[in-house]
Formats: sequence, C-alpha cells, structure tokens
Amino acid sequence: MRRARAFLNSDSDWALKRDVAVHASNDLHDQATNTYNLNMTTYDTGTPNSRPPRALKNQNLATLGVDDVLGAGDSRLVLDVLPPDLAETAFARMREEVRWDTMFHRGGEVPRKVAVEGVIDEDGSFPIYRHPADESPALLPFSATVQRIREHVQGILAHPVNHVLIQHYRSGTDYISEHSDKTIDVVRGTKIVNVSLGAQRTMTLRMKKDSLINVNVQVGDKPPPRPAQRIPLPHNSMFVMGLETNRRWLHGIGQDKRMLALKDAAELGNGGERISLTFRCIGTFLSADQTQIWGQGACAKTKEQAGATLTGEDGENGKKEAEALIWAFGRENAESEFDWEGVYGAGSDVLHFSVKAKKTNRLKAAAGDTHQAPHYCTSTIINGPVAAPPPFLQGFRDCV
Repeated sequence: MRRARAFLNSDSDWALKRDVAVHASNDLHDQATNTYNLNMTTYDTGTPNSRPPRALKNQNLATLGVDDVLGAGDSRLVLDVLPPDLAETAFARMREEVRWDTMFHRGGEVPRKVAVEGVIDEDGSFPIYRHPADESPALLPFSATVQRIREHVQGILAHPVNHVLIQHYRSGTDYISEHSDKTIDVVRGTKIVNVSLGAQRTMTLRMKKDSLINVNVQVGDKPPPRPAQRIPLPHNSMFVMGLETNRRWLHGIGQDKRMLALKDAAELGNGGERISLTFRCIGTFLSADQTQIWGQGACAKTKEQAGATLTGEDGENGKKEAEALIWAFGRENAESEFDWEGVYGAGSDVLHFSVKAKKTNRLKAAAGDTHQAPHYCTSTIINGPVAAPPPFLQGFRDCV
C-alpha cells in the first residue's frame, strides 16, 4: 500500500519507473510508463498519434484458420455464423440502422467510424466498457439487425453478451493498432467475440514483448522476433478470443495499402469496406444519468452499494484516479502475466479520462449535479487489498 500511495502522490518519473515494469525489458518499461500520463500516447486505439501494427518482417507466417491452434489455444475462428439471408443483407442494413459516430483519443479521431449498443434495463441503467479514449459514443439499444446477429452469437457461445462495439473500416487504410482488450469490465471466464461483415481483413496476433525476457541473447545481437499469427477474417465469420489469448497476445488489424489488382475477391467485397461487431459480456453498470457505477469493475460490487462516477475533471484527485486507471490499462497491454485481481480487483469508479470529456449526452441528467461525494478506491487498484470478484455471472447482474 505504501508503494501504491507513493506512486500516486509523486510527480517524478523515477517513482513511476520504480514501480511499473517489474520483470520487463527496457522497451516494455517504456511502454508502461508512456501509458500513465494522460498527455502521453497509448498505442491501442488507432489514433493519428498512434502507430499502425508493424509489418511482420522476415517472418514466413502461415495463414491460420478454423482448424489451427490460435493464440493461447482458447480462441477459434467460426465461419458462416449467420444464415444466408441475414449474411447477405446485414452489411447494407447496418450502414443505415446504426447511428455511426466518431470516437476521440488524445484529441484526435480514431481511424474508423464507431457505434456502441447494448442492453438498457427498465430503470435506464446499462453496461459500461472502459478503455483508453477521451470518451466513447453514447450506448444505444441494440438496433434491429445487430440484435439478430447477437442472437446467433449467443447461440454459439456458452454465455450471453450484453454490449457491442461496432466499427466501420471504410477502406484498407482504416486500422486498429495492436493491443490487448481492457478487461476490468469484462466478466471473467467469458469470451470476446468479433463478427466480420464485408471485405476480408487480416488480424495479426503477436505475443507481448515480455514473453522474450527469458530468451538468451548474446550481447550485440537482436532478440528473436516475437511469435505472431495472421488470421484472415472473411465475411460472415466470427473470431472467438479467450481471455488467456488476450492476456498473452496483442491483436490488431493493420493497414492494407496494396493496389486493388493485388487483392482477391474476398478482400474487395463491399467495395473494400468492413464492419466488425465486438460483442462482450460486461459486468459493470452505469445508472441512466451516469452518476452511479457498480459491478465487477467498480468499487461497489452491487447496485445497492453503487458509488458516484468520477472523471479526470473532478479536481486533482479525479485526475490522479483517472491516471491510475490509464496506468493499469498500460500494464494489461504490456504484461503477459498480467495480475487481474491484483490490478483490477478492487475496482475503479472512473468514467472519463480526459478533461475534454463531454459533460452531457443522451443519457446524462438534463440539469443539476447529482454527484455524491466521490468514492475513491484506486489507491488499492495498484497494490492493495483486493475484493473477491463475484461468481461468474452472479452477484451483480446477468448479461441478459
């Protein structure tokens, strides 16, 4: 606890460098350090300030698919997810039905259009998925076609999903940088699912840098390349990613700037446009006016004990709490032995990370400040006592 408090109360780089990158290389240390400061770059959202996934140089990577061992062995590719009638019309319908928006990170637009949909309860509360971004689009109810797709996804999985991030890759130049999904709000033991519609794009899985820490390398020699996999995602396919793969591997979709003559029919489908739907089972929830938060990733694990949400605008404490969560996200991005309970278990009530976060949106209270006194718990998110996570799909609320 003393180390955690010293870290949160210090503005010096040495304190950060001392605590962040245990069992990590210098490069890994730098990556974790750079994710702490709100004014520094994080490389997992594909913003103008981030870098596209690097080319896999000097590696003869086989194309992997349905019958191959993917990632850590808990992931798989499923083809023909949707029936023919839905698969044929879903892309065009979603272009019209989904309320596309722009997501900002560090003041810049991410290189793709996005939308967020999910289950909204009778009292207006809804699931929240937090990741490094200035803010996310307002969550709306599942649109008609997305709901039909969701039903087919749930028919394949062994658990329900209550949240979807929809992304429109408008051409081969739209991309998402290599990253690990942030799992503070993802129900433990569930899968993260990505459904692909339209043009085929290729996902790259790459083991994290610290996986090579124990590799013997002679002085002056470069370390061997990290193991990586290339997985084409054709139209009407579903990549099912296990949380162990997410823990040990990064995933991303790089830019494809090849001439059209070099692309095959699958890659040219729908004019080169692709829509992806990332379904998750989320265990953290917000009240309708976004002033209360509870569940797996919050400080309060039940709705009855819900705490007040917090943003980077809520004074110095708010800024430090937001920075602490960003730092925790950086650790998950960097560490293949990421300790979920030790880092996330106590929870965080941070909702927005940037001082530029919007004050209002569709679900925000129309007038008045209904915030209670902020409940800070992220001093224990770093190195303190950890609340036992709720049983799988119990203790806070089902995904249904």
